[in-house]
Amino acid sequence: MLEKLDKRNKIHLVNLIGRRSNNTPNFALLIGAGASASSGVKTSSEMIAEWRRQLYEESKSTKPFEEWLKDQDFYGDDEEYGILFEKLCDQRSQRRIYIEECVKDAKPSWGYIYLANIIAHN
Repeated sequence: MLEKLDKRNKIHLVNLIGRRSNNTPNFALLIGAGASASSGVKTSSEMIAEWRRQLYEESKSTKPFEEWLKDQDFYGDDEEYGILFEKLCDQRSQRRIYIEECVKDAKPSWGYIYLANIIAHN
């Protein structure tokens, strides 16, 4: 059973990677904070901090930032990254553009180079 599930996941991943719109991939692959940070890409923690601050500024709250933050439903939630990302970029295209901006000047680290080779040769 587990082997069948694993094979389906691999096939699904290959199909996902192969799909394109106007010759643009329909996905972004981030393999971890270490690889992203060493490539010059913001980590998820940095993105969360940026988004928290942005929402705070948009709220025009008179409370200090930390106090305001503790009152927010998303604060400390296991899904905080996704909640904030969808709150600030509610359209899929907006999220793609945000990630494209984050990675446009990045220089792939060895982790990404290895991953690209694994994908290319399997």
